[in-house]
Amino acid sequence: MGQWKIENEYYMSHPSGWTIAKYNVSDAPVYMLWQGDTPRGKRDSVRDAMSLHTQLVGAEVAPTQAVALAPSNSPAASPLVDSSGQPSTKSGNL
Repeated sequence: MGQWKIENEYYMSHPSGWTIAKYNVSDAPVYMLWQGDTPRGKRDSVRDAMSLHTQLVGAEVAPTQAVALAPSNSPAASPLVDSSGQPSTKSGNL
């Protein structure tokens, strides 16, 4: 099905049409999985949101596979995940 693509600092898209958005709730990051305009689940990490997508649609791409990231030397590198692919601790608001 393809890989997750970082669209901006707080938004990832999947070729299947699903998206993950990062929100900050009480100064803690929350990752919401969306199918179009319908929220499908809230998770504490981007990897957990990706795993939920895999569970719901039977995606062929496992959340442990590489996520497309901006170059690490880019100021636009996403706070969704850090250079090691782990959820970032950086915060921001949608």
